[in-house]
Amino acid sequence: MAMVAQQTLDRLRVPSTATLTSVLKGHGLGNTFLHEVAPLRPDTSMAGRAFTLRYLPAREDLVDVPMDNLTDMQRVGIEQMQAGDVLVIDARGDTRAGTMGSILAARMAHLGVAGVVTDGAYRDSPTIAASGFPAYARAMNAHTNKTIHYPSEIQVPVGCGGVAVFPGDAVVGDAEGVVVVPAHLAEEVAAEAEEQELKEEFITGKIRAGAPPPRHLPPRRGGPARVRRVAAQPRPLSATDARRKRSPPTSPPTRRVPMLEIFKVPVEPLTPAAFQPFGSVIRTCDETRPEVRVGGLTENHYTVTAAVSDPPPEKLSLSEGRLRAHFACHDDAGQSFYPTRHCPTVFLVAAPGPRLNPEDLRAFYSDGSLGVCLGLEVWHTMPICLEGTEVYHTARGDQDYQTHSVEVDFDEERGVVIDVDVEGFAGG
Repeated sequence: MAMVAQQTLDRLRVPSTATLTSVLKGHGLGNTFLHEVAPLRPDTSMAGRAFTLRYLPAREDLVDVPMDNLTDMQRVGIEQMQAGDVLVIDARGDTRAGTMGSILAARMAHLGVAGVVTDGAYRDSPTIAASGFPAYARAMNAHTNKTIHYPSEIQVPVGCGGVAVFPGDAVVGDAEGVVVVPAHLAEEVAAEAEEQELKEEFITGKIRAGAPPPRHLPPRRGGPARVRRVAAQPRPLSATDARRKRSPPTSPPTRRVPMLEIFKVPVEPLTPAAFQPFGSVIRTCDETRPEVRVGGLTENHYTVTAAVSDPPPEKLSLSEGRLRAHFACHDDAGQSFYPTRHCPTVFLVAAPGPRLNPEDLRAFYSDGSLGVCLGLEVWHTMPICLEGTEVYHTARGDQDYQTHSVEVDFDEERGVVIDVDVEGFAGG
């Protein structure tokens, strides 16, 4: 029997059951949501491993005997449950009597059980609901269980709400109902559901801003970067290696933006899985600290605006507009960026390597709720603010910048500037 890790259960509890059913459908499983089973209180959620109990229809020679907690399979099963389990009771959809009451619910809560679900009914339902113990059922009924049901077997495959449930399956509940995730798919489904939730957040934000749904489906990753020439002939490539150590120029170089080639990078949603080669996704500036190889960390705030001065500046800016030419990587520590005002942002990065080319760049979109923590030697530029003005909180190495950094200026060395294809990402 595959054992679903607690970390996976915690991840499964975050996305909605609607998202989980969609992800499971992508794995070919279309019957995973329990029919007509609902929480006793609407703010309920749970995720745990299935511990199953099968009820048969009651028969007088079976139920008209003195209660013995040492042989009654309902009592025996509950005492065998572990913290993080969910009791799944197969009541055959019969709601003419409760399958259990508030005393057993209290016992399970004391044992650390994650919740209980049945396609039958509970008695003492108001008391169970008031306790906060996660409980899902088809109905409420004050009759005791053996009026209609006989507890027959534990830890066998059962049917609940029209769904097959095997011992050890992940059982996830929210305000909408309960979904069953086969144990062998749990970890993969958890990761895919996280990505799906982030994509749907992006789409929902665009729709609320007035855009029609078909224009904002997430793009297919790996599409070709689009290049727009703004000069008849770009400057020849510099022979200088991009990873050379550079001293600051004595005076700022200037150049004319219209004489450069603009290289467009496709934009994709910022998700933990997609960003993993470059670092981690963070939800607060302190959630993940950059890795340090030499020295310590220092913290700063950088202000970036989406507006572009008119006419365009002679020197491409790192703090306004969408165009970028200057990229760097650091070997003393990683670096984090978090949008404190939650403005829509694009992060431009590339994997560590001896030479950075425009084709190596990846662009990740955040709605402003997510930042990034970069790994050591990951190529990057300042975040691109798409609306208004953003202040990015950053943590980076405190060692001498010139000693521990490598830089490349695409405009000066290769006659190229980088743009992000936000319009293509939005379907425009």
